[in-house]
Amino acid sequence: MNVAPHEMGASITIKQFDEALKQVRKQKLPPSTLTSRRPRFLVDRAVVEMETGHADTALRHLVEARRAAPEQTRYLPGTREAITGLLHTARRTPDSLSRMAARIGLQETLTALTEL
Repeated sequence: MNVAPHEMGASITIKQFDEALKQVRKQKLPPSTLTSRRPRFLVDRAVVEMETGHADTALRHLVEARRAAPEQTRYLPGTREAITGLLHTARRTPDSLSRMAARIGLQETLTALTEL
């Protein structure tokens, strides 16, 4: 379980999202996964899903990460990246996405997008 998330992270860093998607879909978090690692994996997965056009799945993983560790999820850079991307691609912003955007300080982005 230690190497696979790092390989996925490397694929994300070099923007090989299709490869990262293949990797992440093979991985399952065991119940014994530390609380400190669970949100990072889920947020990375949300970024990959968002970048490959799977917005609903991305949002589901963000919500799961927030439930696992709200404060840690709030401050992960990938959280902001995923939420911003989802806000820009959503035709209609789901309430759960709006609440998450507000929690991490993206209220101005949300307001600007709703005014368009």
